[in-house]
Amino acid sequence: MQCPFQSESGPEVLLDYCAGTLDRPAAIWLEHHIVTCTACADFVTRQQGVWRALDEWAPEPVSADFDRKLEARIAAEPAESWWHAFVRGLASPFRRPAFSLAAAAVATLALILLLPRQPAGQEPATRAEAVEIEQVESVLEDLDMLNQLAPANSAEQERSL
Repeated sequence: MQCPFQSESGPEVLLDYCAGTLDRPAAIWLEHHIVTCTACADFVTRQQGVWRALDEWAPEPVSADFDRKLEARIAAEPAESWWHAFVRGLASPFRRPAFSLAAAAVATLALILLLPRQPAGQEPATRAEAVEIEQVESVLEDLDMLNQLAPANSAEQERSL
């Protein structure tokens, strides 16, 4: 076997070892490997520390009036109409840069496919080519603008969550 960090199995083997679910021969091999590999030893040490901390953690008790306070907070929230929830649900994919890029690509493809074609014997009009080039340039500029705005939008979404 080779180091878990250099194999397909990755840290899953180390997690199984820490959880005690790794089969015995693999666990024995991993114990010998951890002695020589500092990366694996560090991972196992940190993971075991996390598991110890989780075992020692005790949740705070819930107050007796928790349900009443929760219901009061829910009642205090303004009710959102079904229409606003529907529109908000539709708009959420448009905030993702990948969706915007895909929409621009589909629009460009539709534009190319829907433009009238010249019969085989005629030469294409230069004006139509110029319009196509200008439209493609416009779409590419829009894509660049969306890419520049994407990190700002994702940062705003993370702050709003």
